[in-house]
Amino acid sequence: MKEARCLYNNTKHYSFTLDSVSTMACFDERCESKLDTIRRHQVGLASFTRKISRQMKYNIG
Repeated sequence: MKEARCLYNNTKHYSFTLDSVSTMACFDERCESKLDTIRRHQVGLASFTRKISRQMKYNIG
């Protein structure tokens, strides 16, 4: 997996870019240490990304 970039905005959503696919994931905790946060949530984020990818296919198709 390529390194994920974490951007924190004022709506408390993290913007993840994974293999040039942008997804939004909402976490309760603040992104005080961006890379650590990503590593902690990597497993959950992977399943989240698969779920979003399926939804995107339905929406596009």
